[in-house]
Amino acid sequence: MRKATKQKINSAVDTTGPTLLTEYSEINKCIEMYARHDKRAWADRLAHKAQLAVEINNSREVYQITKRLAGKPFTCNQTGIRDAAGRLLATLRDQLTR
Repeated sequence: MRKATKQKINSAVDTTGPTLLTEYSEINKCIEMYARHDKRAWADRLAHKAQLAVEINNSREVYQITKRLAGKPFTCNQTGIRDAAGRLLATLRDQLTR
């Protein structure tokens, strides 16, 4: 909806420009409000997960969630590439063929 309004603004004549700009600003305010709401809900879900991890003494998960909430980049711990039988592939050639 915001894109369509922006395209109308770009292709509009001078007389309809101001009304389209006010419509665009209203749409933009709503979208920003929804984004803030979604971010708050995301942070609440992570905080709840951290609380559950504290209750079961899972300090690793608490630390990872804390880093994610603080805005630090989350690095995934790669466990390596395994073959179909579940054995760890040690050589680069075997990993590339997999």
